[in-house]
Amino acid sequence: MRGCEASQIELRTLLESLPEAVCIVDSSGRILEANSPTEHFVALKSEQLRGMKISELTKVVSIKEEGRALKYANLAVTRALRGESVRNEHRVFEISDDDRIEALVSANPIRGQDDEIIGALVVVRDVTELNQLQRRLADTERHRAIGHMAAGLVHDFNNVLDTLEGAVTLMEMREQAPMEQRRTYLEIAHTAIRRGAEIVARLRQYLRNGSGEVTTMPLQQIVEESLELIQPMLHTGHQNVRVKRELADAGIVRANAADLRRVFLNLMINALQAMPQGGKLTVKTERNGDGARGRVIVADTGVGIPKQQQKQVFFPYFTTKPTGTGLGLSGAQRIVLSYHGTIDFWSEPGKGTRFTVELPLAPARKERQVTNLTRLAA
Repeated sequence: MRGCEASQIELRTLLESLPEAVCIVDSSGRILEANSPTEHFVALKSEQLRGMKISELTKVVSIKEEGRALKYANLAVTRALRGESVRNEHRVFEISDDDRIEALVSANPIRGQDDEIIGALVVVRDVTELNQLQRRLADTERHRAIGHMAAGLVHDFNNVLDTLEGAVTLMEMREQAPMEQRRTYLEIAHTAIRRGAEIVARLRQYLRNGSGEVTTMPLQQIVEESLELIQPMLHTGHQNVRVKRELADAGIVRANAADLRRVFLNLMINALQAMPQGGKLTVKTERNGDGARGRVIVADTGVGIPKQQQKQVFFPYFTTKPTGTGLGLSGAQRIVLSYHGTIDFWSEPGKGTRFTVELPLAPARKERQVTNLTRLAA
């Protein structure tokens, strides 16, 4: 008995030394041990938790994934008791409307001598402050991209105003001229106004669809819209960059348009910044070999990425720019992976860099209609 008590003391001492919340449950889902950091997530003392069933705990705290409350069967601990290993899944713990904690949850089954599952070990790490910091920095990165575009948009818009002013001035000077002569200047003015509206719409195009709405859209169209967004930059600080467009049908993808614009715009801006002395920016869209995925290639002839830094390219906060946040490429990778796509690159110092993004294509509409009719007929 004393040996058992000594083991429990050692176990509790070990658990209390850990910064993460850790609890151990038996095969029935009853909590055997819980350290004090666990109290932060459930607002209950560790003494109260011991002996409590997980099913009872879910009545005290709501555990959510992407805004939806998880069912008991889908909890990490429940899945671990079924033999599954869970690694760093994002969850939100809500004790009340004002008490909300973001966390990464891991769980592993504990097996006995005969390999039967006798319990589970659950580890919960608070990432609320880290996620808030990442969101602020990601917002900064987005504003930086908008700033790059805005500088060029102002330049373009000033050109529009100069054209408009010139047309109006000529009309005033020839006020008594026949309407047929003045019509040319009216057309110039109307063209300038349309051009100004396009410039404003370009920025709105980048900002809209930020609600996370997922729709189907041609991948080629999203890339074309992203190319339009960098046009002002080509007119200002990157006049020596030649753009080669190789845009072919790349299929229909299901995603959020603003998400993909941010990915491609980030890749294009990075490419421009890698060519301070000028060069060639190639943007290509196509389908992959089996036609199941759309492919986008953004390549430059710039300075390239040093070999020793290439493994860190997608790491959050890693940057080679004096004023960069290091979240542009990591954010692009996160978005692409969230749509079950891939993003990789090739780079050689002094020769340039090529990024390749592939995204799964949505089923063709006719195929979906046939499938639906087949189901109805069945």
